[in-house]
Amino acid sequence: FSRLSLLMTLANCVAIAVDTELATTSAFRWAQSGVREDETEAQRAFAAVQLLFLVWLFFEILVHLVGTRSAFFLGEDRQWNFVDCLILCATVWTTSATKVNGSFARAIRMARVSRAFRAVHFVQYFESLQRMVVSMSSVVVSLFWTACLFFITFYIVGI
Repeated sequence: FSRLSLLMTLANCVAIAVDTELATTSAFRWAQSGVREDETEAQRAFAAVQLLFLVWLFFEILVHLVGTRSAFFLGEDRQWNFVDCLILCATVWTTSATKVNGSFARAIRMARVSRAFRAVHFVQYFESLQRMVVSMSSVVVSLFWTACLFFITFYIVGI
C-alpha cells in the first residue's frame, strides 16, 4: 500500500505540474491578447484528474487512520499525517470554492506538491536508493571543503 501511495503521490505531482503549465499558458495568452479564454478541454480533464487524486488522498488517510488508530495521532509519522490532513482540507476547500484568490491557489498547489517530499520516507523500502542517498550525503562535507579550498585559491591568485 505504501508503494502505491508513493506512486500516486508522484503521479499527482506530475499532474499538478502539467495543470500549472496549462494555467500559466492560458494566463499568458490572456495577458497578451486581453481576451480571456474559456476553460479548455485539457484543463477540464486535469480538474477531473485532480478530483480523483483528492479522492485517493481521502482514501489513503482513511485507511491509514483505521489501520493505525491512535498511532495516527501519536505515532512517529504524526507530523506527516497532520500535513496530509491539512493538505486534504485545503484541497477540498479550494476545489469546492468557486472563486479563489490566485496567489492562495498557487500556495495550495505548492503544498500539494510538497507531498512529494514524503518520498524521502519511502527511501527505506529501496535498498539501492538508500545506499545512494547515504553516499551522496557523506560526500557533501568533502564537497563543501573542496569549494572552500577553490575559493581560497582563487582569492589568493586574484590578489
